[in-house]
Amino acid sequence: MRRHQMGAAIVFAIALVSSGSASGQGLLVQRRAENEEAASLRLRWGASFRSGVQEDLGPGLSYSGRTENDVALDASYFFTKLIGLGVGLQREGFGLYDVESHKVLSGGLLRAQVGPAVRGMFGRFRVEGLVGYQLAELPDFGDSIDPVFTKGQRHAVLLAARGLVDLGIAAVEVRGELPIPLSVGVPQGAGGKSSGYGVGASVRVPVLRSQMVEYAAVVDGALVNDTLSWVPDANRPDDRAHSDQKMIRAGLALQIRWPVEAPGSRPKIGALWLTVVDEATGAPVPGATVELEVGAEKRNLTPMADGRYGVGGLSPGVVVARAAAAGYFPGEAQGAVVADVEGAVRVTLKKEPPKVGGLTVTVLDKEANEPVAGAAIDVRGKKATTDAKGVAEIADLDPGLAPVKVTAVGFKPGQEVASVVLGTNSPVSVGLIKEAKRAMATITGRVRSTVGGTPVAATLELPQAKLRTRADASGSFTFKVEGGTYSVNISAPGYINQSKTVTVKDGDQAIFNVDLHPK
Repeated sequence: MRRHQMGAAIVFAIALVSSGSASGQGLLVQRRAENEEAASLRLRWGASFRSGVQEDLGPGLSYSGRTENDVALDASYFFTKLIGLGVGLQREGFGLYDVESHKVLSGGLLRAQVGPAVRGMFGRFRVEGLVGYQLAELPDFGDSIDPVFTKGQRHAVLLAARGLVDLGIAAVEVRGELPIPLSVGVPQGAGGKSSGYGVGASVRVPVLRSQMVEYAAVVDGALVNDTLSWVPDANRPDDRAHSDQKMIRAGLALQIRWPVEAPGSRPKIGALWLTVVDEATGAPVPGATVELEVGAEKRNLTPMADGRYGVGGLSPGVVVARAAAAGYFPGEAQGAVVADVEGAVRVTLKKEPPKVGGLTVTVLDKEANEPVAGAAIDVRGKKATTDAKGVAEIADLDPGLAPVKVTAVGFKPGQEVASVVLGTNSPVSVGLIKEAKRAMATITGRVRSTVGGTPVAATLELPQAKLRTRADASGSFTFKVEGGTYSVNISAPGYINQSKTVTVKDGDQAIFNVDLHPK
């Protein structure tokens, strides 16, 4: 035979807990979420997938299928942060069908449990444990030749635990339970034995938050395994029957969680948002350090992603906020903490006067008294270039005397010593003298053969000036060079190469002839 279970395949879970808020009352709710819920209630309606087998004096039977009216209720209440009470109730719809999908048997199975619970919190990780009583109804079909659906009952001490990790955008939970049987009753038998276990996991994602509650979507799954053994007839103690059942429960859930504190136990606390702004512009001051004085206690605050400074869990009363930032005078402001209210404190900072000075450098042609554009300026390693008006700005200079070095194409380098004054741009003028233009020297002559004095079309080269020329048909050549000493290398095919040295001054004209000897 096989077994089907039918209904809606939707799971809903409702749990009453506290949680943090994504906006609005975030600091107050965040404070409450540190200690988790004081009470919880979960209602689930979903699907289970069951498979099982029974071995008895008859042919035995096996079954599998889906139950879609799987309903469960779990609740807990914590008297303190660590000690509480947990209860649970679950109904499993059950149906047995033949191979032609005709219903043979149907009914429902219950599980119930109750017991004290404890928990421990370690930052984002929480552990809970329960030791209590469990009643579990298990399927019993009697003789499989003529099956009749009845219920075996297992009374047990239940050991249960779960661990939960809060990842911020989601929470992951794993859990397990182990019943230790106290007694087992089977209607068709003289006595029985039973064992079992259960494991499960879920992922919870908050979808809506307020100061008092959190609504979350949950994906949940569990595996439950139970066995039941009994003696069908007390007059035949050697004949025994045995059944084994596995059940997978899965679905979606909607979860609601209530405040952390037990009723009447929540302390009166408030929260503050602090901002630090420029006194002149009202814009936030980046990189400010903030200290909050609450009575005799002082707290250093760290800015959040939006630049504000938030702090919760404050006792009602007056607080003093002090702020400091580079380039500003320190500032402070008073604020009041009101229970269950997120207040705001605004600290304004005034800019300090600049601790540096600057120079406005004007570069002029000293002879023509005209601006020099494109001049390069260097003041203590800070560089600038003059504009079309011959002006350049050099900022962020320490006060005191500073050499101003200026260079420009076509001018001799110039330098002045300027005085940098705190908080001002001091003017300084630098006059440049143009470099004198040099008159080119001329080297000219003729190349002839020592045999007959005939002209030679020789090649002449001045390596220092990187010049090269060829004598014309008459053997004449000319070079234009700056004043200096040069080597003149002369070569021609069929003649011995020669090298001569000539020295000229700017504007001079040197004439020398070269006689080449044939090879």
